[in-house]
Amino acid sequence: MADYNFLLTTRLNQDQQLALQVLQGICQQRRLNLYFTGGSMRDLLTGQAVRLLNFSLEGDPLPLETALAAAGGERLSPLRETATLSFSLRGCRMRLQAARRDGTGSGPATIHDDLRRRGLTLNSIGLSLNPGSRGLPLDPCNGAADIEAHLIRMNHPYVFIEDPLATLRATRLRTRLGFTIEERTAARIEVAREEDYLKQASPSARGQELEAIAYEPDPAAVLTALEKEQWLTAAFGPSVKTSKMNLAGLAKLTSAVESWELLGLMIDVGLVAMPMMLAGLAPADQARLAQWLPSRHLASGWKKLMVEAKGLEKRLLTLNSGGKWLAAAQELMEHCSPEAVVYASIDPSDAKAGKKLRDFHAQALIQRQKLPLGVLRALGLAPRSLQSEELLRPWYKRLLAGEDLTEAGLSEGIRTSALALRPVANTAPEPTHESKPPKKNIASAAKVIAKPKPAAKPAARKMAARRRK
Repeated sequence: MADYNFLLTTRLNQDQQLALQVLQGICQQRRLNLYFTGGSMRDLLTGQAVRLLNFSLEGDPLPLETALAAAGGERLSPLRETATLSFSLRGCRMRLQAARRDGTGSGPATIHDDLRRRGLTLNSIGLSLNPGSRGLPLDPCNGAADIEAHLIRMNHPYVFIEDPLATLRATRLRTRLGFTIEERTAARIEVAREEDYLKQASPSARGQELEAIAYEPDPAAVLTALEKEQWLTAAFGPSVKTSKMNLAGLAKLTSAVESWELLGLMIDVGLVAMPMMLAGLAPADQARLAQWLPSRHLASGWKKLMVEAKGLEKRLLTLNSGGKWLAAAQELMEHCSPEAVVYASIDPSDAKAGKKLRDFHAQALIQRQKLPLGVLRALGLAPRSLQSEELLRPWYKRLLAGEDLTEAGLSEGIRTSALALRPVANTAPEPTHESKPPKKNIASAAKVIAKPKPAAKPAARKMAARRRK
C-alpha cells in the first residue's frame, strides 16, 4: 500500500504543507474530523499537480471563517447552500466542505457517506488527517483501481440524475488525464444528454464547474471538448460559445504562468483565465456566469484585472530603455497584481507594451538565475515558497538595479538574512515596556553581510585563561 503521508510531504509544496498544518490545527482545536478528498486525492494518485487543496469535514466549516482569517486566510468565500468555504492561505487555493450524504439517510453525514455520494469513483477517495489515523486511505468505491486502469466510472446508475454536472466533469477529466470513460458510464451519459438532465442543475453547481475549467492546465482544450459534445451551451447557455472566448490566450496560459513564476510571482491562474473566458460574451451572460462562481474574488475581480493590465501597459511605455529600466519596470509591477502582469503578457492591448514585457522577462530571468538557490535548500527552505521569496526579493532587486554582486556575496548575504529571522535561544531577561527588542527586517539585513568578530584583547585572553584554570 502506498505511504500516503510520504505522498503528502513529497507531492505538496512547502506552502501547501504549511497551510495544511494550519487547517489541521484549527480543526483539532475544535475536535472536527478532517479529510483530504476529491480532486486533491485524485491528482495526488495520478501524478498531476495538486492545484487545489480539497477537504471534507465531519461538521460545518462555515463557523471556521473567523479562525482562518485570523490565521492568514484570504479571499474567504462561504457558500451556505452547500456548506462550503473556499479561501486562500499562504497563496494556496483551498476548499473546505461539510461531509454530505445522498439524501437517503438521516443524522450527521460521515466521511464514508460523503465519499459514496460522489459522482465518479476516481473522485471518491479520501485520506484521514486526524491524529489517531493520519495517512489512512478511504476508498469505498474502489477508485484507486479505476485510476490504475485509467478508467472514468460512475459510482452508481443514478449519478447523473443526482449530479447532472458529473457529465461535464467526466469530459473534463477525460480531456486532461487521457482516461477512457467506462462503457456503462458512457451509456448513462448519453441517456443524460437525451433526457436533458442538465436543466435540473443548480446555478452554484454550474458555477463550480465553470471555475474548475478556469483552473484546468489547458482550459482551451476542455472548452473545445465540451462544445464538441454540446455540454457547453447546455450547462451555461445557448450564447456561450468558444468562438466568443480567447482560446489562443487560454492555450498559452499555463506556459505563461510557469515562466513568470520563475521570477518569483505567485499567480492565481483562474483569475487570469476568467476574462479570457467571459470578456467576449454578452454583458447579460457575463453577469449571470460571474454570479454563479463560488469564489467571489473571481466574480468581482476579472473586469478589474483587465483595467489594471491596461494601466500597467501605459506606464511601461513611459519607461526609457536605459541602464536602470529593469529596476523601474520591477517597481511598476510590484504596484499591481501578478495576475495583471501575466494577463498583459498573454493578451497585450498594445504591441509595444507587450514587447517591453517580453524584454523585461528575458533580461530579468538572466539576473534571477544569479541567485544561489542552493543556500535556501541548505537552510531547509523551498526556493518558491513565500518565505524564500521574501528573503530573495531585496537581492533580486539589487541585481535588477545593476549592482555587481558576486556569488559569494549573494550566498553570504542571503544566509545572513535567513538566520536573522530564525528564533535564537535567549537567556536575557524578558524585555520591559522601556526596552523593546529591535524588529528583524529582511531588507535591511540584505544590506549588511556579517563581519568577523574582532580578536580578543590580551587582557581579556589572560582573564579567560585564569577562569579556565
